Amino acid sequence: MVLFGGRAVYLAIYWSDPAHVAQTLEPWMTPRYVARSYQVDLHGLTAALGLAVKPGDRPTLEALARHEGLSFADYAAKVRQAIDTVRAAPHG
Repeated sequence: MVLFGGRAVYLAIYWSDPAHVAQTLEPWMTPRYVARSYQVDLHGLTAALGLAVKPGDRPTLEALARHEGLSFADYAAKVRQAIDTVRAAPHG
């Protein structure tokens, strides 16, 4: 219980730090990390990217780019477009 509480506090502090909000996309990031950093819905982001991420999957942006045959720079542009798409979608 203490461990869970400590982790919750750590994550709350981590994600409230402005340095972790809307970070420059990096190859090591996962869609979940990007969704948290850019404060968008994970399911919306993965849908906009055409991904079928299963529970427990943690593919990196670099691995996803490689899987699609794209350079990381091109895939990062696709991710930024997906973020914009999710943000523009009506909530509710």
